[in-house]
Amino acid sequence: MKNLKLFTAIAMAMAFLMNLPFAIAKTAGDGKPQDKSTPGKWEAMFNKADTNHSGGLSRAELKKTDKDRFTLIKENFKAMDTNKDGEVTIAERDAFINKTRNVK
Repeated sequence: MKNLKLFTAIAMAMAFLMNLPFAIAKTAGDGKPQDKSTPGKWEAMFNKADTNHSGGLSRAELKKTDKDRFTLIKENFKAMDTNKDGEVTIAERDAFINKTRNVK
């Protein structure tokens, strides 16, 4: 019986550790989980917040939203707005996240 409990504990620990990289990979640069099963969900929220339909979010548009998903953009707006047009696009946000994830 003791061996069965030990085996079960080890198996559970291994299962957890094997899934840990996947759990880490499913987070955005702000550490918030990304729902990979609905890839268009975040983009839909972005497009809804983009009230002038320009394809990017301005500081004024960001102020109007209370969504936590936009915290990363609000806190890093200047760094994300690489073309300095006063708006952050999805592509600029994604590039920022990829850049900051690859920094060692």
